[in-house]
Amino acid sequence: MNISSDKLAPPLIFGYFALLFGGLWLVDWSQFTWFSGLITFYAALFLADFISGLVHLFIDYQPLNYAKGYGELYDYKGKRNSDDFNTKKNRVFSRSTVFDREVYFFKIHHRNAGPCVNRPYRDFFYMTCVPATVFILISIALSVFEAPIPGSAYLAFALLVFSIGVLHTDHIHAWVHGSKTMPWGVSIARRVQKLKLMYSMKTHIRHHQEGESGFCFIIGHANFLVDAICRVLLRMGMIEKRHWLGQR
Repeated sequence: MNISSDKLAPPLIFGYFALLFGGLWLVDWSQFTWFSGLITFYAALFLADFISGLVHLFIDYQPLNYAKGYGELYDYKGKRNSDDFNTKKNRVFSRSTVFDREVYFFKIHHRNAGPCVNRPYRDFFYMTCVPATVFILISIALSVFEAPIPGSAYLAFALLVFSIGVLHTDHIHAWVHGSKTMPWGVSIARRVQKLKLMYSMKTHIRHHQEGESGFCFIIGHANFLVDAICRVLLRMGMIEKRHWLGQR
């Protein structure tokens, strides 16, 4: 991450959370009871968990773009911090799409989770801040313009919770791995895991080893649905295990 992006991160992060708290302030809380608010919060978080798990499953089982040289990077035998590897990586990255790079990074992560623990909050923030902000803006619009939708206040609140979940999917993933840059997040994740309120490290290790379960990274409560979808797709031949493994 370059210096300009370092300077850009604080105002963007501040802007996101300013919008978030503004959206929360605009919600018509008079329509809620504590119970209905809790149900709405959980339902939105579960949906974010489910959708992010489906996206994760989709990217995990995409084949590497061998035509653009990703096989050469994936199977590289030397040191990955060498000049030779960096030269090859820059050449391949320069002629490929963002999606190609994400598919590659997902597969490399299954081999070595180390790099994600060194990435700062801002790097993960950049990855999902755009869609997360869009959900906040829709929520604010529902509150400000009093949309004639039954339960619009509940929808406005749900969109805000969904936004938080979408934004922090990869942050939470890094916390579970033991992030070195966000120890406060690691502490939160460990406490929530002890309370059995989110997926365990055992579940996540199984994902790295097998690639057929544990795709939901927020709370993991939707894993039973996404895991079932994965099994069906594998059985039908719509996805192939060799692609998860990075094989041709």
